Amino acid sequence: TMREADVQGLVGILRLVQEIARHSPTNASMMADNAAWHVLESLFGLLACPVPAALKAELLNTVTAFAAPGNKDVLVKIWSLLETTQ
Repeated sequence: TMREADVQGLVGILRLVQEIARHSPTNASMMADNAAWHVLESLFGLLACPVPAALKAELLNTVTAFAAPGNKDVLVKIWSLLETTQ
């Protein structure tokens, strides 16, 4: 199990990433496309782990933030990861 302080720290980081992705489609694309970071893959990987519900909700909100700018390549990648992880 995760300590509450760790969960809150991760939630804070995810909310920061969400704000960046929502307010800057260019930065959202750069983060999602950066092969060294594996942002979307990491988000989906964490969704498959036994983490607290509050953290899962923020993981989903973060994926949604990346989808919001409407970058077709990012949307295709999210859809592919969604199908792969089901």
